[in-house]
Amino acid sequence: MTSGHRSRRKGSVVADRIVSSNLRRAVQTATAISKATGIPVSDKTDGLHPWHLGEMEGQPTDKVLKRINDLVTKRPNERVPGRGPKSTAEGEPFNGFKRRFLGTMSKLMKHHETNPNDRTIAVSHYRGGKLTEAWARKGFPKDFSIDTPHMTGTGSPPGSVQHLRKSAGGKWKLSPADMKHGGRLKPGIYLVRHGSTSWNQENGGGEPDEIESPGPVEK
Repeated sequence: MTSGHRSRRKGSVVADRIVSSNLRRAVQTATAISKATGIPVSDKTDGLHPWHLGEMEGQPTDKVLKRINDLVTKRPNERVPGRGPKSTAEGEPFNGFKRRFLGTMSKLMKHHETNPNDRTIAVSHYRGGKLTEAWARKGFPKDFSIDTPHMTGTGSPPGSVQHLRKSAGGKWKLSPADMKHGGRLKPGIYLVRHGSTSWNQENGGGEPDEIESPGPVEK
């Protein structure tokens, strides 16, 4: 993005661009960030969708969590049958979700390697954040292998932000972002979990009460 497209807040560039899942709850969060900073949302993509969990979407998490974790750990190539009541997509296997989501994150990382001073805000969902954490714990391998036990643990609450960046030694690092200081962000990718909705009221701080439905798409 050229400097002519960058918006300023308190005299400094907050970030260079905002990208988002194109599902409504993520777009609403991205739009709120855009209004607060003056930075336009430059891309809305299904690559940042959550895992499409088919017939399990909309069900209480405690009813289906064991099955979800079993798919992650024992049956990652098994497609989840059906489609959620508010979904825009059929169920997909865990490995399909992994390739789709981490493939999108890889593209963002390549963009940053080409533009090392850029700051990208990427708005996504609960399991996208967990998946990125699990990948980071393995050192971001190109085959997208992950720390599976971490994937099946609890995650961060709605609105949480993680900073994906390259260290001085040239290795990628992922850590919780300190957003309290305001103003100009450090270079890197800021992975934001969208804010609270009726679909993700917290249960123990890191798991939606209901399995999120990947829909509707923001028009």
